Amino acid sequence: FIEKFEKEAAELGKGSF
Repeated sequence: FIEKFEKEAAELGKGSF
């Protein structure tokens, strides 16, 4: 669940989560 957010954040390059 956290890994999924990390992947999405990495794509956006924000890392807000």
